[in-house]
Amino acid sequence: AAAISDEQPLPTSALSALESVADAWGLELRRVRSASDSLKAMVSNRPVACCAILEAYVGVYEDPASGEELEHEVKGHVAMVVGGDLLGTSHVTFD
Repeated sequence: AAAISDEQPLPTSALSALESVADAWGLELRRVRSASDSLKAMVSNRPVACCAILEAYVGVYEDPASGEELEHEVKGHVAMVVGGDLLGTSHVTFD
């Protein structure tokens, strides 16, 4: 199950894209108020993907040459946490 917050409306194109991919891969997709149930399932060794659609955020990164911390405004992104095996790896991906 993918956790998608229903507190704010999703951009139609982002939701349509997620629905298409989930359907093509035979995955269950449901909107939830909080990702906590999906994350609890993940730590219980059940395969889960939690997806968050971000309309805008500020990314912070460190310049390797100077060590200076820089900010960059980012728009229209999807972050996904994929996991479910306590002994294996979990992954965080961005589109």
